[in-house]
Amino acid sequence: MKGIAIALGAVIIASAAEGSLTPFASSPGLIGLGAFEGSMEWEYAGTGRKGTLTVTLENTSVTELGGYLTAFGFNVVDGLHLKFQRNMSENISRRWRMVRRIEADPLGTLDFGMSLTRRFRGHGDPAEGLASGMLRTFTFTVRGPQALLQEVGSSDFLDESGGQRAFIAHYRGFSDGSTDLVAAALPAPGALPLLAMGLGAARRRRAR
Repeated sequence: MKGIAIALGAVIIASAAEGSLTPFASSPGLIGLGAFEGSMEWEYAGTGRKGTLTVTLENTSVTELGGYLTAFGFNVVDGLHLKFQRNMSENISRRWRMVRRIEADPLGTLDFGMSLTRRFRGHGDPAEGLASGMLRTFTFTVRGPQALLQEVGSSDFLDESGGQRAFIAHYRGFSDGSTDLVAAALPAPGALPLLAMGLGAARRRRAR
């Protein structure tokens, strides 16, 4: 679990209604096959004990190599509790389930995430994961004290200030039978607006 960082510099879209969006992309994976782009979007009305976190992910790995994104994880601010909202998410297979206390060695450990099985590195058919070129949104209800929710932003779910990797995805089903573990690489602040606009355009194209 992570506390709220004092200065992260990664929130690029904010509104008076306590909303923010932080884009991210993948670093090279353990074997260099998996790749993704995505974002964390936080929405909160400013009052009450509930907000909404939306994780958007696109599998950008090379199509010819096969490979499905079958799990992902991130850390959660101390005092907040997340629940996956399938009815608010976009075309998510019913095989996807919440997982907690994720061991993603050698990249680290994470508090919370989603997987096609009840384990982060589960086995079985990966085909209901995200194939290359596929984009999906996963929506979570976030509950906690009002005072804490008023201070939270999207970048607090991608906090690397303590040396912890912010976001990790697991890939299975490559054509050679291999798997990959891929961490996010948060872009420099100057690159964030362009990435956000590009991601927003991609989401709009897929919504048509």
